[in-house]
Amino acid sequence: MPDESLLPIKQLNRCIHKTSRNWPGLLSEYAPSQGSLNLRKQVASLMKSRGVGCDPDEIVITNGCMEALVLVLRCLTRPGDIVALESPAFFGILPILKELDCKVMELPTSAAYGLDLRALESAAKQASIKACLISGSLQNPLGFSMTPADKIRLVSLCKKRNIILIEDDVYAEAQFDHNQSLPIRHYGQGDRVIYCSSFSKSISPGLRLGWVLPGALLEKIQKMKMSETLGGPMLLQESMALFLEEGGYAYHLRRFRKILANNCFQYRRTILKHFPKGTFVTAPKGGFFLWVELPTQDSLQPLLTLAIEKKLSFVPGEAFSSNGSWKNCLRIYSGSVFNPRIEMGLQKLGKLIGDYLGV
Repeated sequence: MPDESLLPIKQLNRCIHKTSRNWPGLLSEYAPSQGSLNLRKQVASLMKSRGVGCDPDEIVITNGCMEALVLVLRCLTRPGDIVALESPAFFGILPILKELDCKVMELPTSAAYGLDLRALESAAKQASIKACLISGSLQNPLGFSMTPADKIRLVSLCKKRNIILIEDDVYAEAQFDHNQSLPIRHYGQGDRVIYCSSFSKSISPGLRLGWVLPGALLEKIQKMKMSETLGGPMLLQESMALFLEEGGYAYHLRRFRKILANNCFQYRRTILKHFPKGTFVTAPKGGFFLWVELPTQDSLQPLLTLAIEKKLSFVPGEAFSSNGSWKNCLRIYSGSVFNPRIEMGLQKLGKLIGDYLGV
């Protein structure tokens, strides 16, 4: 999640207070399973700015992007179904697929261009893939954004092979350039590309507000959400709708993106300066993660224990795979505003890695 100083907390608090004062009945009501109509209208407007036209009635508000992904996977898959993922993949989705008893197919992925479409096509010829869960823009952890041409090819390939695309676009607003990379959903029909996103990475992780455009799964997802959670907190949904309606989001994003871009540059520069020779670091165009590949084939799990003892931390690459791949890699968070303390921490981590590798 982004550093608290990057988020519009004061504005959100004001909107919450204003909403609770003007609409006290929200505290004594259940929300519709589909979510606040006012918020769905604002999300529809936001989606239009992302190049995706939709009606508020096509949207379901969720408890963050994670619930959106879980609802889609539960409605779409059965035990034994194959779900294709980028590799490395977002580690939060791996235990969910395991719990659903789905077979995970990890596909080669480039930090520069994204998913290897030839590998996906080859795999689809050999096995029946039910779904492909992918981030077309600023994937976690590699930070890549697919080109428009590749997004079009991906949609075409999945349509040809009868594969449902599930798009995780949670980092859409964290792109450094205001000329955003358009989502895969922009290039594909609604029933073939199920779109999931949230406000957790750009406004507030604590509000737990996300959404899904489920296409043909709309009724099924509504029923599942109703049976499991009834709905989300109306006070928070209406407060978010008010925040978006008041028009401060665009101003917030300009500052947000500028700081994230500077963070990425400073973190990356420091890592390349102080980590062992031969270290590879991604150069993403947004987000707040850097993927680091070290000149070794050894596992970094023991290194994490040593790092935590020195109040340093990272996520080992093995966490991003279901089969123990990426042992020589790690992910470093770059969402905190760069300062001398962080620079010193990266220097210490670089030295610790050098001592661990004996270089």
